[in-house]
Amino acid sequence: MESEGPQRRNIGIGIQLASADPFWVVVRESAYARAHELGVRVVSRDLDLQLLTGDEQVGWLEELLAQDLNALVVQGIDQALARPVLEAGVPLIVASESDVHHPLATSPNGLYDIAQQLGRQVAERLAGQGRILVLGGLVEGFERGYSRLHGLLQAMKAFPGIRVGHIPTPWAADAAREYLSDALAELGYRPDAIIGLSDLLALAARDVGRNLGLVDERTLVAGFNGDLLAVAGVLSGSMFATADIMPNLLGRQLVDIAYRAGLGEPLTPHFGYHTRLITADNAAAAASEKLVALAALPSLLSGFSRDLEQRRVTQLNTSLAIGQRIGSLLDRQQLRHEIADEIRANYGYDDLRLFLWSERDKQLVPDMPGEAGERVAPIPLAEAGLLAYTLLRNRPTFIADAQHSAPYPPDSGTPDCRSRVILPIRFGKELLGLLDLRSRHSTDHSQLDLVGLQVLSDQLGVAMRNARLYGEALASRAAAERASLVKSHLLINVSHELRTPVNIIQGYSQTALTRPDLYGITLPAALIEDFGHIWHSAEHLGRLINDLLDLSRAEIDELEIIPEPIATRSFLEDVFESFTASVPREGAVAWRLEVPAELPELQADALRLRQILFNLLSNAAKFTQAGHITVGAQVEAPDLHLWVEDTGCGIAPELQQRIFEAFAAAEQPRRPGQGIGLGLRLTHELVRLHGGNISAASEQNVGSTFHIYLPLRSRGEALPARAAPRQPAWPAALELPTNASRISRQAVGYLREHYADSETRGQIAEQLGVSVSYLTRIFRHDLGLTPSEYLTRLRIERAKELLCAGNLTITEVASQAGYNDAAYFSRVFRQETGQNPLAFRRHTH
Repeated sequence: MESEGPQRRNIGIGIQLASADPFWVVVRESAYARAHELGVRVVSRDLDLQLLTGDEQVGWLEELLAQDLNALVVQGIDQALARPVLEAGVPLIVASESDVHHPLATSPNGLYDIAQQLGRQVAERLAGQGRILVLGGLVEGFERGYSRLHGLLQAMKAFPGIRVGHIPTPWAADAAREYLSDALAELGYRPDAIIGLSDLLALAARDVGRNLGLVDERTLVAGFNGDLLAVAGVLSGSMFATADIMPNLLGRQLVDIAYRAGLGEPLTPHFGYHTRLITADNAAAAASEKLVALAALPSLLSGFSRDLEQRRVTQLNTSLAIGQRIGSLLDRQQLRHEIADEIRANYGYDDLRLFLWSERDKQLVPDMPGEAGERVAPIPLAEAGLLAYTLLRNRPTFIADAQHSAPYPPDSGTPDCRSRVILPIRFGKELLGLLDLRSRHSTDHSQLDLVGLQVLSDQLGVAMRNARLYGEALASRAAAERASLVKSHLLINVSHELRTPVNIIQGYSQTALTRPDLYGITLPAALIEDFGHIWHSAEHLGRLINDLLDLSRAEIDELEIIPEPIATRSFLEDVFESFTASVPREGAVAWRLEVPAELPELQADALRLRQILFNLLSNAAKFTQAGHITVGAQVEAPDLHLWVEDTGCGIAPELQQRIFEAFAAAEQPRRPGQGIGLGLRLTHELVRLHGGNISAASEQNVGSTFHIYLPLRSRGEALPARAAPRQPAWPAALELPTNASRISRQAVGYLREHYADSETRGQIAEQLGVSVSYLTRIFRHDLGLTPSEYLTRLRIERAKELLCAGNLTITEVASQAGYNDAAYFSRVFRQETGQNPLAFRRHTH
């Protein structure tokens, strides 16, 4: 039955033929092939409804009806499940016997006649004498097998010598075998014939009966459906007959009826099967026909398969393109334009509208301006129509032809809209909004297309959430930066205000100390001593104010240095002597200056370099009560390496990674006059401004060493205004590929700068404004490693460099490479390199 006309493509037929029974497999494939011949849109739902719960069945129906079907073909259905289909005005074609009666429903007449014919053949073969066992039917399910059972029993009434037994049995072969094993074992007699209400049941009973000794070559075995296995059994003599329902013809017949119903033709209450009885007389010809019909199915389906494959390719390509383009976009408006371009290009939609869902206000907020650029008013849920319907169901709604859709009336606001898909935008279980796609042309979509569109919509949901989090992060960062700027300016102003009174206090106390008889009165010794305390306290307060002022300037990039040529050795000698002269020379601490006789000239700010060394020496003096404090220098091209070493109490491991943060040093066990922890932070900034690098190696109760590397430059060579810290030279294996994404580049930059910090994937992802899973996926795609694996390799490379230097303990190497636990560091080092750190050091020296 061919039907012409341009409206053919407007017909949409849902097909649910999910059984794995060979008979139904042929019915399903034949139906698909016929649908392809007619050029109709097929919505396939290959789920066995009998395996679903009540709620799952309702959800299945709602999702199916949302596809704007013109007819629905089902294998079986009960009245409760059929009611919403028929109330929606969708014609229902049931492929098996059904008790559903409605003008829009049709089902087969049943198999009463062919069952009578089969029953008579079996009884006549037994000469009207014997016991026949009938298996199947009368169990839970949509089909009970009534017509087959009644037809068989009616045939046996003509043969008084025939006794009939019946065992209700599940239709599925596996369940039937298990059931029959027990039922036949308790049967109590050997049947002369077995008739299964399906061929699978007949064959299963034959095999189980043989194992139990109840069936032999004399037992007649017959069934229904005309499966190829049954026909083969008839040819081999292991089966007597099968009632052939011709599944290939049934599949085509179901689609033809659905197609006519979709065009508006009325349905008859019932339709007839195409049946015949296959026995040894016609089994060879029947087998040949069936093989020819089966061989034709692949060619009939080849075009359908090509279309399906093309749809899959389109879906995957579009998903990949959108994933690549929107994954790094953090502006929602740009996101909407990007995804609209991809969907328009690959799915043929002209118009895309995005609505954000406000759970608090129960309304949909259009995320696009009106025609004149004005803000479009939100839509209350009660007035949202199809949008509300999709939102509440949280499933896609598809309208193939909006002008001729029975379930969904045309939208008067968009008269030129022909096809429409409304998709929920989701992030996990959270509903973010709706994506409304519209086309001026009628559009066909398979279920695969709709799944692909929903995947894209969910991708948009993830990107929208990332954009929102990124926006919030930017706002928080901007607020923090404003607060920091205000704080820094406040500290600068306060510091300036404090300087004047402190200078006055210092001036008067200094005068009192140098000229105790200035006013013609000799001051008592105790008062002079008090003036000394006042002067020292004012001096300490002045240094603190200067540090606060310098640090505040550094935070807002207003701290500057003025480089000049410095005679390095004489400068270091002067700094060392000046500082040691100002501190008590307790016998328990030895002060040492270890510098070569010749050192190259250094381009640096002499005042700031003195400040750097004074801060380090001051810290060493505060925390060292015995042993030594050493200032050293040597050339390590292209840098000058300076260090200050002490044998003090050391730095707690948990503070070593934060020692250059403001106030971190104040968390050390305190002694009177030990400061509040600004000196090291300021020292770090001053070294950075010189284009150098500073690091610390420390072990509790052993001591600490601070290393400074300053670049050696020729006279007149420019000093970078904001030089980056000295970084290790990373091997080629850790370099980024040229086509790496922006996210991966930012992540690598962050890891290289913070490799020594205790960073987690969550913290890195938070810094970049993306989710952990997205960061890991993109990073692995670009570099073949996860961020954690890359960080481990960075740390091990840094550890190799430190081990090759040869002047640090394993604990110090571990600490500088980002490990607080030296034992754990050694295990990781062995895993990555195949040898422990000490063995590596020996082999490289």
